[in-house]
Amino acid sequence: MKKLFFLCVFVIAYFTLYPWTFVPFHGHSTILEGLRPLVVKSDYLDIVVNLCFYLPLGVLGVLGWWKGSRTAGRWIALAAFGAALSFTLETIQAWVPGRDSSLLDILTNTIGTIAGARLGVAIAGHLPSDLRWGLPSPRWPMPVVLIAAWLMSQWFPFFPILRISPFSESLHALMQVSSLGWIDLADAFVAALLIGRLLREALTSPAYRLGLAGACLVLPARLFIVVGAAPWPLAVAFAAGLLVFHLALARVHAGTRLLAAAAVLLIAVRELDPFHFAGPAGPFYWIPFSGFLEATRDSAIRVISGKFFLYGAAVWMVREAGVSLGIAASGVGGLLIAGECAQRYLPGRVAESTDPILAVIAACVIVWLKDRPPTPARLPARHVREHDRHDNRRE
Repeated sequence: MKKLFFLCVFVIAYFTLYPWTFVPFHGHSTILEGLRPLVVKSDYLDIVVNLCFYLPLGVLGVLGWWKGSRTAGRWIALAAFGAALSFTLETIQAWVPGRDSSLLDILTNTIGTIAGARLGVAIAGHLPSDLRWGLPSPRWPMPVVLIAAWLMSQWFPFFPILRISPFSESLHALMQVSSLGWIDLADAFVAALLIGRLLREALTSPAYRLGLAGACLVLPARLFIVVGAAPWPLAVAFAAGLLVFHLALARVHAGTRLLAAAAVLLIAVRELDPFHFAGPAGPFYWIPFSGFLEATRDSAIRVISGKFFLYGAAVWMVREAGVSLGIAASGVGGLLIAGECAQRYLPGRVAESTDPILAVIAACVIVWLKDRPPTPARLPARHVREHDRHDNRRE
């Protein structure tokens, strides 16, 4: 719960200071505007949003540190932390164009923290004893990292649409299917297969089914996020992939090898798209992440996250299929190097060293997280002899 508390602090800071563009302060805005009368409906909406925004902070603060204590000092410390966090972020907002800071926001954020603390005490009384002060760790850390990378590629910057005009544009993008090709649908389908397997490895059986249901909603939820809606055929293809994994691949012995082959094949197809070679050869950019640094920040982060998900999932799946991690990383990295070299002869493609390096980074993350396949437990010699005698009797 303590990790979730600090994650909540990060989320609050992220959305409060979004879009993270700071300009020198020359009186263009007011630092901590004083209390003023509520005039329009949006003022009341801001109060509700500020109360709810800091509510999880109080809940997680109780579940992370309360330990059943109800002393006044705990309440004061948590309320003071919420007020200090709000004061700091509201002050920094004066340097963010388009954002306003006020004492009313600090007051409502503090009240939201206190209300969340009271709610956390009520929640703690109804949680099982093994979940009351902490959450179980995932069975495999690397699948969690890959799922997070996939979510980044779909939702970043995670900011909701708050106006009618952007929502209308997102709704129009939902129905825009003319630019879709079979590679886009195959990409969504294979990504769903991989997400299904990663969810099964990362979660317990009851949580796995909830995870599948939640994954089905990720693409449709883009309708309400500033990244814009994904065309509806992609959501259908993704849901079909999750269904195929759950009903078929998750129940066959060769499912891991089939998933590894699908991931590697998708990488090859994406590297060689649009399959029209022409000369002369284009340049090869050896400086890694040069395109990332020159592109728009939000779109570049989504592209890099999507590539890390696919390459990392491919390395992880090949390793799960029985190949050593070194050979898996070398194979996926070699395929990417060959594809990038071929892209020199593909019009409209840019050959660079970033993609193979991402595969190597994914392999290093697997090693760093100590995400290794389990070794089967060896039975004692007495149990082995009894098992052999039982088999001989059956024969």
